[in-house]
Amino acid sequence: MTKSVALTMIVTLHAPMGNGEVTGVWFEEVTAPYYAFLGKAARVEIFSIKGGAVPIDPRSRLERGKNPASVERFMDDAWVLPPPGMQARAGGPFG
Repeated sequence: MTKSVALTMIVTLHAPMGNGEVTGVWFEEVTAPYYAFLGKAARVEIFSIKGGAVPIDPRSRLERGKNPASVERFMDDAWVLPPPGMQARAGGPFG
């Protein structure tokens, strides 16, 4: 019998930097391990350190087709990440 593993990833919240720029989690730093863990049959949950939606650093999300493969895949998984301007669904990693 194969043992199932559950993992929780705790990530940062938006915080303005000293110069006022908005920051958040670097997208690929979440998506690459997320899919690596899923590939090993782990159940993965992603939470922000204080709860609520996980913000993505806008500099780490490029136009479609120019992101690392794990970011493109994450953006294609509709249950994971809602389209811009929509609320994340409860139960999804970013909701």
